[in-house]
Amino acid sequence: MHLALGCLVNGCQSLSTIYSTSGKVSDKSAPQGSVLFRFYEIPQYDLSEAISINTNSQSAVKPRDLRSNDKHMRAIKKRYELQVSGGYFITKRGEPRPADKEAAKCIESPDYAKMVVSWQCQRPNLASNEKKLFDELYKMVFHPELDSQSMLTLRLWLNEIDKHWGQLDLNDAIKAVKGAARFHMLFVISQLVAHASNQSDKVPLPAATMGALKYAGMVLAQAKACLNQALKQAEAQSHAAGKVFSPQNWLKGTKAVNDEQLVAGTIISVLKGMATSDLAPFITSLTVPPDKFSFRWSAD
Repeated sequence: MHLALGCLVNGCQSLSTIYSTSGKVSDKSAPQGSVLFRFYEIPQYDLSEAISINTNSQSAVKPRDLRSNDKHMRAIKKRYELQVSGGYFITKRGEPRPADKEAAKCIESPDYAKMVVSWQCQRPNLASNEKKLFDELYKMVFHPELDSQSMLTLRLWLNEIDKHWGQLDLNDAIKAVKGAARFHMLFVISQLVAHASNQSDKVPLPAATMGALKYAGMVLAQAKACLNQALKQAEAQSHAAGKVFSPQNWLKGTKAVNDEQLVAGTIISVLKGMATSDLAPFITSLTVPPDKFSFRWSAD
């Protein structure tokens, strides 16, 4: 007995077109056409399955691609580009930045999602899961309207993190996973502002922190110290409990968020206690009025 296995590779659109026009094709008086195809006869089942999977995975469709033309995505893009001079919002993979737009003000939708979940949702541990951001967390991240100046401010903070990354004396284990750690740095910045403003249970409006960008180097130095100390304490607690500690796994959990919040509060308390004339402008730049705070967006 011979078993024949059929599999269509990269032919969804073609097959749909053939099916939808099958009635017209059967009409002998209609113009006739032809379809080019290749047929492989492979007796080894495992080999044929591997060919099918690998061929169909060459241009895999990701959740980001499916959301690129969503009405909420289009609204974010329109709002940002209308209100930010030189700004551009990229929704599609491979989309080039127009020559008349500024690279520093260009935001790609994955970075937007990661910045929002780290700052507005206060969950930087979720930033490395792009699939989740564009799937089950999509409504939480993209539906609320974040004002354009706040979008720009988040982009500028991320630019500063990237610019200073090579000089930041971060723990080697953290520095090795830049993709995740840079958004923990962004989260810590929001925490430094919240504690400096005595609003530790709320989230500062990103646009209200624009003035602190003047002291970006000093802010990042404190954010770096916060991340290093939080990691050190978490590692010590883990070893004391007889557990194996993984910095990468720690960054993916809410424990990292809690640890970073506690250390950020301690750092601000120490800085305020020093109260030197040199530090006063820096502390002032981190202080935001109470009406510029809100509760975090839910992402849990």
